[in-house]
Amino acid sequence: MKQANQYIEDVLSGKILVGELTRLAVERHVEDLDKDWKYTFDEKKAQRIIDFAEKCKHWKGEFAGENIILQPHQRFYFGSLFGWVEKKTGLRRFKTSYKEVARKNGKTTECALQSKYHLLADGEVGAQCYFVATKEEQARIGFKDVAEIIKVTPGLSTRFKVFTKSIVYKSSFIKPLGSDSNTQDGFDPSMGIIDEYHAHKDDKMLNVIESRANSGL
Repeated sequence: MKQANQYIEDVLSGKILVGELTRLAVERHVEDLDKDWKYTFDEKKAQRIIDFAEKCKHWKGEFAGENIILQPHQRFYFGSLFGWVEKKTGLRRFKTSYKEVARKNGKTTECALQSKYHLLADGEVGAQCYFVATKEEQARIGFKDVAEIIKVTPGLSTRFKVFTKSIVYKSSFIKPLGSDSNTQDGFDPSMGIIDEYHAHKDDKMLNVIESRANSGL
């Protein structure tokens, strides 16, 4: 968390300029550390997702085959999501997050990393993770990122089974799902990742996921 903590300091000092909502998230993080309440920030859990992400490899572009290196703001994002937990239960504080960044800033890769980590580390038997978009073809973009990272990362390729429309780990799986899919009913998502949220005509898919999910991103 060293780089994430430096990012926090740089945002608060004004060295790094960010949008209002990002700054508020940083300020909330710092303020909440001193609260005597039901949540705590577990640095070990925060560091665990970061370490996992950086053991995965890029599968395309100029960095293909090299380990993924998270930027400081990504470390803060992952650390916040996975590090804040309830003191009594250890369950994550944040069940839903919204992230909006310009294209080519690694958002799809971030989502791919989270989905794999969810299956491997959350300890939920029969976990179901869905990449959701207005069209199944769009949802398959994130799904493909997961599959390709698995194929090029030692340690993952032997644990996951990659199929055309699903990625399986023990009794858990990752699948793409579009608003135009014929399989929206009868599923029980433990995590849902909605791509291009602004393109959805309504909150139908979000509501379906949140009504069933134990955790949603």
